[in-house]
Amino acid sequence: MIDKCQQVFELAQENIKIVYLRRCILTQKLTINLFEF
Repeated sequence: MIDKCQQVFELAQENIKIVYLRRCILTQKLTINLFEF
């Protein structure tokens, strides 16, 4: 799941990387939800 977080972090735009990374860490058990929102 951490790998997915890193992928999202790299793909996310510079101004939202922090938001994506935080959200990903806070929802490690629901990582799939990141790709739905």
